[in-house]
Amino acid sequence: SYEDALFAPTPSTDGNTQFFQATQRIGNGIQRTDLLRAGGGGNFQTKGQKGWTIQDDFTFTGFQGHTIKVGAKAKWVKLNTLEQNLTNPEYTYDVNAIPGVAFNDALPYKLQFGATGAAGQANVRSNNFQIGFYAQDDWDVTSHLTLNLGLRWDYERTPSYLNYVTSAENITAVSPENYPNLNGADYDINDYISNGNNRKAFKGAWQPRLGFTYRFDDAGRFSMFGGYGRSYDRNQFDFLQQEASQGAYQVRTFNFIGNDSLNPCVPSQTCIAWDPVYLTAAGRQQLASTAIGGGREFRFLKNDLKVPYSDQFSLGLRGRFSPVELEVGYTHIESKDGFAFLLGNRRPDGSFFFNDPADPGDVPQSPFSFSPNGYGSIILGTNGLKT
Repeated sequence: SYEDALFAPTPSTDGNTQFFQATQRIGNGIQRTDLLRAGGGGNFQTKGQKGWTIQDDFTFTGFQGHTIKVGAKAKWVKLNTLEQNLTNPEYTYDVNAIPGVAFNDALPYKLQFGATGAAGQANVRSNNFQIGFYAQDDWDVTSHLTLNLGLRWDYERTPSYLNYVTSAENITAVSPENYPNLNGADYDINDYISNGNNRKAFKGAWQPRLGFTYRFDDAGRFSMFGGYGRSYDRNQFDFLQQEASQGAYQVRTFNFIGNDSLNPCVPSQTCIAWDPVYLTAAGRQQLASTAIGGGREFRFLKNDLKVPYSDQFSLGLRGRFSPVELEVGYTHIESKDGFAFLLGNRRPDGSFFFNDPADPGDVPQSPFSFSPNGYGSIILGTNGLKT
């Protein structure tokens, strides 16, 4: 079979976007609430995949009491992605930031906009290969008991991830010389830096499938059933490609001094005084060209990314009361190693949430404003989600 799929959302209108947030102190805590987003859309993407699939399934019933099923599937798929989000710039306002002003809509505390950069690949492509095998035996052990015994194995290569080489600029940006905040961090940035040879495709996707059905009577009107199975997913290419594409068309982030009552930024090349010229294209170009890194973010993927998987357990009873069939059952699914992007910024002491017990006004906050000099945030791609 052959597939050719495309996903291509684009903004219907052009213009600046305004995003308003309220910041309220409740007791000893602070709460920030999103109020309104108005203006042009920020979603601009062209993503697709096409390729050939070969699959063969075979069923054999030559052994008494056994139904044996085997199959194989191979797929050659070409993936591509072009992402240019925030072609319409977004200005975020803390409506409570200015004392004496009921609703601040004049002084934004953050500006994010997309701009062409010199780093990264604008259009990321990957020629992936996927292959899988399975075998299952439906075994009638007795006239009352049937066992379902199966095993599956899958494998996938994503060259754009496996062969990726972290640029010298990115390595320098997160080095101790430029960003000493990571010296005391709870992760090692070197685990996310690739030389093109230190990433391997996962080969351990063995997936057992075990099930049973026990019929209490000869007619099979009443039965118990249950089973266990493991299923591996994949780390989506839409996530993996961001490591390579960051910098080609990058979302730039700049914070403005004094306009954020919740998490004020520390003055730097990306934490500056507000100027109304930044509402114009010329002003945004000025920002993008003055900072060392143009305020661009980073995407670092872990070199030993795991493959997400789920374990499912089920048990149930089934009864047939002509003309009605009733069934009651329990199913439990545990999913692990789900992919997630995490904030890699750290405060000067290496901590994420800083809290000074001696300062009753100190409220722990995420360190978004503590980014590498000249750049936006560090975003880490790793596994760890559980459900």
